[in-house]
Amino acid sequence: MLRTIHRVFLLLLTLGLTSAVVGQETGFTPLFDGSTLSGWVYGKEALERKTETADKRFFVGTGTIVLAAKDKDGKKDVRELVTKQTFNKDFILRLEFKAAQEATGSVTVRGTAFPVGDFVRRNEYKNLKNFKNDGWNELEITVRLVAYAENRRLNESDTVEAEYRGGKAIVKVNGREVDPNQTLIQIEGIASVNGQTLTNTRSRLMSTGPIGLKTGSGKIEFRNIRYRELR
Repeated sequence: MLRTIHRVFLLLLTLGLTSAVVGQETGFTPLFDGSTLSGWVYGKEALERKTETADKRFFVGTGTIVLAAKDKDGKKDVRELVTKQTFNKDFILRLEFKAAQEATGSVTVRGTAFPVGDFVRRNEYKNLKNFKNDGWNELEITVRLVAYAENRRLNESDTVEAEYRGGKAIVKVNGREVDPNQTLIQIEGIASVNGQTLTNTRSRLMSTGPIGLKTGSGKIEFRNIRYRELR
């Protein structure tokens, strides 16, 4: 497992290094109860037991959260519905989305946006051969702590040790000293749709934050929003 020595906490902060023990929990936890917006926040308003936002930009359909193309006043300003809960561990997010003709939007994780939309008719992400026009597609986002050393991505069997000695950072991978300037541990998110990886979606994420549904253009529906922590 990736690990560091606790006594070098200050060094790890300086280098941006950290570590985690990764495992799995069985089962997913829902983030949408299918009938209300409980657990979600819109601006500063908590939406407990409510079925729509005040501007009607987001509302509950039949087992869905609907992102409308316009609000009740016909405005198309960018808006975001976010979870009250924040996430600071590795996890998998899964949800289904259905996009209207040429609609676009995003799912945000800790402030980083991952696209959703009518990809085929917008001529985007041509690698998504299983995408369903006017149908439900599943988005999966995996958020993990990952490590790189000497231009190699480390795996869970690798060991990272670091210390600060004599005014110098000492970093070892699997017991061998490496250049600390080429060592990086960061949190990354990778997204896929219907089991196919979205191109150019490996993104660096903040250490904590909520999950959000963000407007773009057109109507998009979401359902079966759930997550599973990875330990």
